[in-house]
Amino acid sequence: MAYGNVVTAGLPSVITTALTLSSSDNSLASGGGVVTDEGGAEVTARGICWLPNNATPTTANPKTTDGDRSGAFSSAVTGLLNGTTYYFRAYATNAYGTAYGPYIPLTTKVVPTLSTNTPSISTDRPGVASAGGNITNDGGANITSRGVCWSSTNSSPTIADAHSSDGTGAGNFSSILTGLDASKKYYVRAYATNSAGLAYGNVVTAGLPSVITTALTLSSSDNSLASGGGVVTDEGGAEVTARGICWLPNNATPTTANPKTTDGDRSGAFSSAVTGLLNGTTYYFRAYATNAYGTAYGPYIPLTTKVVPTLSTNTPSISADQPGIVFAGGKITNDGGAGITEKGVCWSSTNSSPTIADSHSSDGSGSGDFTSTLTGLVATKMYYIRAYAKNSAGISYGNITTPALPSVTTGDVTLSGTDISMATGGGNVTNEGGLEVSARGICWSSSTSAPTITNSSFTKDYSRGGIFTSSLTGLKKGNTYYVRAYATNPLGTIYGNVVMFVIP
Repeated sequence: MAYGNVVTAGLPSVITTALTLSSSDNSLASGGGVVTDEGGAEVTARGICWLPNNATPTTANPKTTDGDRSGAFSSAVTGLLNGTTYYFRAYATNAYGTAYGPYIPLTTKVVPTLSTNTPSISTDRPGVASAGGNITNDGGANITSRGVCWSSTNSSPTIADAHSSDGTGAGNFSSILTGLDASKKYYVRAYATNSAGLAYGNVVTAGLPSVITTALTLSSSDNSLASGGGVVTDEGGAEVTARGICWLPNNATPTTANPKTTDGDRSGAFSSAVTGLLNGTTYYFRAYATNAYGTAYGPYIPLTTKVVPTLSTNTPSISADQPGIVFAGGKITNDGGAGITEKGVCWSSTNSSPTIADSHSSDGSGSGDFTSTLTGLVATKMYYIRAYAKNSAGISYGNITTPALPSVTTGDVTLSGTDISMATGGGNVTNEGGLEVSARGICWSSSTSAPTITNSSFTKDYSRGGIFTSSLTGLKKGNTYYVRAYATNPLGTIYGNVVMFVIP
């Protein structure tokens, strides 16, 4: 008895048929295979299996189960990821094991790549903005919808929020955003859909406004005032709700927290009136514009205010022949960068810092020396006097002067040739000091070398300025006498030099 070789029925034979992606859903594909030979046992399971980025998927990996036995079969693949290369192969299983067909690669499509354009608000239609996007890559599939979505509360808006629908296809597109509250801040991003799914561009917010600062001009009549303004060239992504200029002295970065004007809203040119400037100060001005996204500033422009004049007051002198009239004046050494429009002297007997609210003269315009005549004075009173000058920066005053004590000298003494108890002396009031001299004479004493009208004998020889003569009486033989002249005005009494003589 003889036996042939032992054989076992083999594994099935199977081939893989082409795979096709769904045109509407990038996660789906259709394919299948053909069991060409069941081998030595009935095929109990068949289908396709797959893996991403791997050429040897098995039934331990994702797979379909599509009936049994021999013949062609179809498979529905699900769960595919975008932009991924998968390797598919058919399989067939019988009692001897599982056989695989050759692998077929399939790459899924990707969602589009796109960016969002910066939105801008309509200048003539509040609540309407324009935006859009640019689809730079369709992902290998047709763009079936595109547009822009926006929200004032969701910082990552989606098509579940307000959105536009702006046709199909790749490339640039424009969108109109309507129904916006122009005073609110919005988050905006473009979207696009293909069979791989929905993609979004970057989230943008409409920008700050754009504003420039226009030239500043000082008032020609008031140094505390200036005019200027700016131009809002672009409102950005929201309506400009406030605009104006702000400023600081000696600082190039003023903000709206500093002094500012408020000059309307929206875009375009505006004018500003600046007040409260100080003399002789460099200010830095810049325009500002505020919308829902914040405040933008234009470039700064410096402006230096003028200064009031610099001047001094001349010492007044009383008229020798016209009581009640004093001559004074001043000298303007610096006009402060602006023409002197008025100058003069002001005076008062009660206000120790006289102003032009008190009595004053008006002595023309221009810098340099000037002379003033003060009238209506009471010659026995003390007056406070100071010069003033005006320019566009304002009014300034010189130093305050008051009439001085008189100036007096003592004359020689001549003994009487017939009476040793008598002598002749006198003095000279060389300057009344700006106030009328009310008393003058000489005083003498043998007991003090500094005689005064309170501790010595004295004469009273009329009043006013000039030379005067006095008679000394009551002199005694053998005494040494000290003599000096005196003069009194409302400021007090002044004494001249001491002259000494001896009665032999």
